[in-house]
Amino acid sequence: MNTPFVGGNWKMNLNFHEALEIFTQIHAMTSGFSKKTEVVIFPPALYIQPLSTFVSEMKSSLLLGGQNISNNVNGSFTGEISSEMLSQFCDYTILGHSERRKFYYETDSTIAERCIRADSIGLNKILCVGEPLEVYDSGKSIEYIDNQLNSILTKTQKINASSLIVAYEPLWAVGTGIPASTHYLQQITFEIRRILSDIFDETFSNEIRVIYGGSVSVHNVSEIVSIPAIDGVLVGSNSLNAKLFSEIVKIVNKQNDSDVLV
Repeated sequence: MNTPFVGGNWKMNLNFHEALEIFTQIHAMTSGFSKKTEVVIFPPALYIQPLSTFVSEMKSSLLLGGQNISNNVNGSFTGEISSEMLSQFCDYTILGHSERRKFYYETDSTIAERCIRADSIGLNKILCVGEPLEVYDSGKSIEYIDNQLNSILTKTQKINASSLIVAYEPLWAVGTGIPASTHYLQQITFEIRRILSDIFDETFSNEIRVIYGGSVSVHNVSEIVSIPAIDGVLVGSNSLNAKLFSEIVKIVNKQNDSDVLV
């Protein structure tokens, strides 16, 4: 059984005082069960180093991740952060988030390069895939995601499976308050696992965790993680509230304990 995962993507929110306060609260509220469930916070880049100091000093089981990395190793790339820079303070990085694709025109090709860069330096990778509303409405979601995964992962077949997480985040559910239905998630995540098995092999692909992101809340997370193909969630706005986020972690942890007993 794969280790359950809960990620909190803070995006471009909070001043540092607020960030430290929320991070401290999450540390306190999840300390009893975050060792069973991998809990990762993705703060704005400026906050990563001081929060990593907090993690070290408090011996916290919380992990940190970057929201993006450059596809270049180093050089004259103003405003960019390399995988090596990030790896000094982080365990994870998000790759190909729908907002990066939409607002900064990131492509499967550049995302594949970033995946290779992250893997070469030992960063765990959260690869985001998902379809826009018009594709969903046309009934071609599986074909769309198949193309995304193949375009990226066929170029990175030598990566470490245990360091890769595939996050399914349909664009029509991100930030809308309208999550994908349980029935639909069962279907789509089953297909994602089939696609991964086709790209790699079944043993390798089974080590890759699959998580869901898109309007995750305390009200729907139990149903989401009860789906056999799903190993966790990537939380957006609700990760900015320590109490709500910690409750989500608690629910995921409890669901995993129930699965073990079964």
